[in-house]
Parts: sequence; C-alpha cells; structure tokens
Amino acid sequence: MLSRPARRAAALAAGAATLLLGALPLAAQRADAPPLTVTGAMALARTHHPALAVASARRRTAVGAARQEAALPNPVLEWRQENVGSPFERDRFVTLSQPIDLTGRRLALRAESGFVDERAEADSVTAARGVEAAAARAYWGASLALALLDVAATRPPTPSGWR
Repeated sequence: MLSRPARRAAALAAGAATLLLGALPLAAQRADAPPLTVTGAMALARTHHPALAVASARRRTAVGAARQEAALPNPVLEWRQENVGSPFERDRFVTLSQPIDLTGRRLALRAESGFVDERAEADSVTAARGVEAAAARAYWGASLALALLDVAATRPPTPSGWR
C-alpha cells in the first residue's frame, strides 16, 4: 500500500494527465499562443467567472433598494365625483397631496445609503479576491501536476523488486 504523500502525488499526476489529455486538441489549435501565466489566469478568472457577475448584481440590487427606501414618496393626485346618481348637484374634487415623513426615517436612510454602497462594493471586492485566489491555486496545482508528470516521464523505470 502506498503512503499518503505517494497516493496524493499519484492522484495529482492522474488529474494532471486527464487535464492535459483533455487540453491536447486545444493546445494543437493554439500552438502560437503564449503560455498562460498566473497573472493571465487571474485576469481570465476576473473576466469570465460567474460569481463576479452575481456579486455585481447583488451590489446593484442593494444600492437600488437603499435608494428606493431613501426616496421621498410620490405625490398623489386624486380626482373625485360625488352625488353622481343623486338628484343633488354633483360635487367634483381635485386633490393633490404629498406625504411627509415626520419621524425622520427617510433622512436616516438617505444618510446611510452611501454606506450601503461602500459595503456592497467591499463584498464585490471580497468575491473578486476569492476568485483570484482560486484561480491562482488552480494554476499552481496544474503547474505542480505538470512538473510531477515531467518527473515521472523522465525518471528511469525501477526494477520490479523495488517498492
């Protein structure tokens, strides 16, 4: 039975081989492309990772909700008629009203709306840094797998009696 580090190295080499065999057609198509670097992998992750689109949408939603909560209520225009089917003279009314916040709730929400934007931006930046860290981890894992594959390919075969 193999030791734990040897099993881990074998599993990593097998994963790298699977990854490389799956990428062979792509490598043949893009033979003239420069090699991928950590910076390039992180830039690709920042550009294409769906978690960043979700974080951006959450930020826009939070900012929009805060703006809506802090906005003044809409004025109300009402037109009314009374005594329509009655023998009395009809009464017609036009009323314009604007609700007023007497508690100061909207003023407090308006003052806090800038902080909502800052918190939402911090959450978006945290998500972006997490995606970049995951991309760097994946890049270094793949690099290690390639190095192990190179070592395994260049290593002379061991005699059958050795373990």
